[in-house]
Amino acid sequence: MEEEDEDREMGSTREGKREEPCPVIADGGGNYVLAQKMKELEMMELTEVDHVLDIEEVLHYYSCLKCPAYLDIVDKFFIDMYSEFSLPKPSSSISGSSRRLGPLKL
Repeated sequence: MEEEDEDREMGSTREGKREEPCPVIADGGGNYVLAQKMKELEMMELTEVDHVLDIEEVLHYYSCLKCPAYLDIVDKFFIDMYSEFSLPKPSSSISGSSRRLGPLKL
């Protein structure tokens, strides 16, 4: 019964209640590279409300992680995902020019 009360008190970002961010994330201090990258994604996608709420929710639960092993796993996953989203798409002109040159012989 107490657990249900805690859930109701804490609320969820989906219900419109904003949870207090972790002070380390809010101050931008510490080694929270993931938090910085997620904030960058949030700024890029401000028009998509659901996307922004998802990022806020991830940041909140990320701030609750204390185990270094879990932090490493989550960091690696999200940094890999972030790099896939932020890398520029290869230009078709680069691949076109390499086709014209043909294979390189050493």
